Amino acid sequence: WVAAPGHLSDQAIVEAGRALKGQPVAAGIISGVTVEEARALWQRAGEVRAGRAVAVNAEYPAAGVEAGRIAVPGEAAQPLSLAALRTALQTAGYLTFTGHGGNGYWRLDEETRLGIADVPALGPVVVSASGCNTFRPWQPGSIALAFAGQGAAAYAGFAYSPNEGYLLGEFEG
Repeated sequence: WVAAPGHLSDQAIVEAGRALKGQPVAAGIISGVTVEEARALWQRAGEVRAGRAVAVNAEYPAAGVEAGRIAVPGEAAQPLSLAALRTALQTAGYLTFTGHGGNGYWRLDEETRLGIADVPALGPVVVSASGCNTFRPWQPGSIALAFAGQGAAAYAGFAYSPNEGYLLGEFEG
């Protein structure tokens, strides 16, 4: 679906979910702060290439993750920091984030957040965020729109709270 952020809302997302319930389809939303950003997001889909897969696990005690880390298959895990996350975003083909979040941020730990101003210029990376409210493009200051505006090819997040059974990626890599 192609939709301006102003045409999306909690109610629109719930109605779309109800309309698709039981249907064997996957739905996506193409949007952006401007028409040009939405068009660029759509065009980047063809630029996605298999590449470096990165699992970013923020402090998440409910999942057994006490300290944040960045894991790449075949490489030693490294501690999570804002600088390391920004580098991982710029070098990944696919990046999954698990941790707490909100409309305008991913929380790395009690004091550190990746906010909309922290999202670096990106290549055509596919990003999945498993944190509460990390996909709310109808709200001002949306982290989802920040990723789209900075060059991501796709961004998946949760409009509400994620259920661990539906996460993309694994805590261990």
